[in-house]
Amino acid sequence: MVCLEGKALSLFQWVESRTLIVTWQAFRLALLKKFRSSQEGTGYECLVELRQDGTIAEYREKFEQLSAPLKDISEEMLAGIFVNGLKDVIRVEVKMSPNLSLMDLMELAQRVEDRNLVLAQARARQHHRFFLSGASRGSALSTTLMKSTELPQALPSTKADVATTLALPGLKHDSVCHLSDVET
Repeated sequence: MVCLEGKALSLFQWVESRTLIVTWQAFRLALLKKFRSSQEGTGYECLVELRQDGTIAEYREKFEQLSAPLKDISEEMLAGIFVNGLKDVIRVEVKMSPNLSLMDLMELAQRVEDRNLVLAQARARQHHRFFLSGASRGSALSTTLMKSTELPQALPSTKADVATTLALPGLKHDSVCHLSDVET
């Protein structure tokens, strides 16, 4: 049983009233011709051109959508097209596991992406902790330098003014200001 509505139902009724629809395959092809833009190319062209630009889940969904109507394409060919469309950082690792089925390649790509995400988050946390520990030393350095230099005519009222007043060589005003503003 098939349920059609909207434009697909209208197309079915129109085709059915003019020709005998013998097979589902024939109607499926009529649907594809009707709703696929001629600028998109064939289903094969769209699939081969597909590239991952988001998450593996998004890429996999689009890959499955494009490959579903292509019944005569081999599993090996689909696997090659899937791997070829992956982002470089994922493709390199997936290619190190030869002789996997398409489903296994898809799962491996998802695991690689998940691992890379966890590693990136860990690096961000480590960088954040390093920045905070460096920032507290930066605040002490700013305070020490201020005490050891001659006081300006008018005392600075903000940490940004302290940094500007000191005019530390090699340090940007924003850098000192950001370091001074971070509290641990």
